[in-house]
Amino acid sequence: MPATLTNQRVSTAALRSGVDMFGEKDPEETAPRVAVRFTLNLSFGEILGLLAFNVCELAEEDLGDDAAVMDALRFELASSSYRVITDNAGLALAYYTGRRPYAAPSYLRALGHAVTRVFGVASDEPFAARETSARLVPAGVLPADGCRV
Repeated sequence: MPATLTNQRVSTAALRSGVDMFGEKDPEETAPRVAVRFTLNLSFGEILGLLAFNVCELAEEDLGDDAAVMDALRFELASSSYRVITDNAGLALAYYTGRRPYAAPSYLRALGHAVTRVFGVASDEPFAARETSARLVPAGVLPADGCRV
């Protein structure tokens, strides 16, 4: 389904200095920043794709930490285009449902459980991932094993 614009407004908070894009303290950041809040409506596949194929991959032991999962999604949303989100969603669901083989089906199952637990959305199709010997990632994505958000 194509994206649609809604009447939801973008909201902002007070100007702050000394913080990075994510609001973390950074004394080297001198430009004032404003916090911008908006609503996105994401499907299970879109969240799964964002978290499965990203630069700073969540380690399997981090999937039990709701805050780590939410932080990873926040980072990925800030650094991904609409096309990347939709392309990765299709690929992630193809792996998750077994239409394409995947190198780490146990990780994908754990990631799917984390998405459902943290965000309350689930796949319409059951998990059926098949294992392959090679790590498959979308074009342009460079996985960095062990990188934490």
